[in-house]
Amino acid sequence: MSLHALWARRHGTKYNGAPYIVQRAGEAVYSAAGKAQLKEQVAYYMNNAQYILKGLQEAGFTVSGGVNAPYIWLKAPNGMTSWEFFDYLLENVNVVGTPGSGFGPSGEHYFRLTAFGSYENTVEAVDRLKRFSYRQPFFAIRGMEQIYAGKAEKAIRWISLVLIALTALIVWRVNYEIEFMMDDEWYSTVLYADTPIRNLSDIIRAQIGIISTGAAEVWLMACYS
Repeated sequence: MSLHALWARRHGTKYNGAPYIVQRAGEAVYSAAGKAQLKEQVAYYMNNAQYILKGLQEAGFTVSGGVNAPYIWLKAPNGMTSWEFFDYLLENVNVVGTPGSGFGPSGEHYFRLTAFGSYENTVEAVDRLKRFSYRQPFFAIRGMEQIYAGKAEKAIRWISLVLIALTALIVWRVNYEIEFMMDDEWYSTVLYADTPIRNLSDIIRAQIGIISTGAAEVWLMACYS
């Protein structure tokens, strides 16, 4: 066999695949010292995981994981998507994690934190999350201003339609009362004995009172029926 073929074989064995230094490290893992170091390292990260798990539970999050693996999953609050929660934590808490949607459709609305960090950084991150969640429970401000912007817009449209309908009803009632007063002003005054009818503004106030009372009665009947 030629020297060139031997050299090519040597390089193919040494450098094809994992680097040689990594292969030697993998070999060391199975030594007695390597096994002891591995157990110590795993215990370190699992201690971080337990701290994250308990801290988030205390903060009121829905949390899982952190028992058999150094990953903790939490549900994004207020119906936030995974990326919305990611942006919010980054901008307001300066904590970074992994959006659950990156793991597939079932991961949407979930968020993953890792215990692969120093204990000091883990404690700081969890404390930030706890302080912020206590100050603004479940990140409600974000939910109102941005996450539910579309829903808020839809609610405003419905409220506007209701107000328009109420206004139309009031106008109709006012017109009716004006015509009724022309026929019998005395009866109209008796009908609203608690609100003497002197002019148009009195009629409007009386109609608003009637409609409000009627709405309250309907609501009470719905609640207790």
